[in-house]
Amino acid sequence: MALKVRYVAPETLTPYAGNARTHSEKQIDKIARSIEQFGFVNPILTDADGNVIAGHGRIRAAIKLGLKEAPVILLAHLSEAERRAYILADNRLAEDAGWDSDLLRIELGYLCQLDLEIDPTITGFEVAEIDLALSLDVEPEQETCPTAITSGEAVTRQGEIWTCGVRKVGASVSWPASVSPRLQNPRR
Repeated sequence: MALKVRYVAPETLTPYAGNARTHSEKQIDKIARSIEQFGFVNPILTDADGNVIAGHGRIRAAIKLGLKEAPVILLAHLSEAERRAYILADNRLAEDAGWDSDLLRIELGYLCQLDLEIDPTITGFEVAEIDLALSLDVEPEQETCPTAITSGEAVTRQGEIWTCGVRKVGASVSWPASVSPRLQNPRR
């Protein structure tokens, strides 16, 4: 079976009403950004009548972008039962995949080093996820304990919250109930 790509207006395609997979507006925005950056490289799959089998999010992104055409591959060989099973399989099977944290760190690290050439979030990862991936399994540098300062006036008082980059540091002998909420939602 040879697959052929044809181009159709995305608004002429009919999303499957029984599609159990949902797409948030945030995800549609990510798909739209991906299409803008890389082109429409992942065709929509339809039956002979233009009913969508796979690519519901891509259709919404194409319409949002105002695209006049979207690539479509016709899967006319599927029975009704096969079509419905494939709709579920296409959405579910990718969920079972994992990530190789070492390779993910290398790939995201490469993109991050490119500065403005490409925004790493175009991959679909959020900034916090990229930061986490870049820090996974990295051997911490050998830390040495600083020498205690035993003279002079203390700069920090118990209960104060300091911002150190993206982290919050609280000064306390123990964590009284009054300090913990301020770490989670500091006022200063």
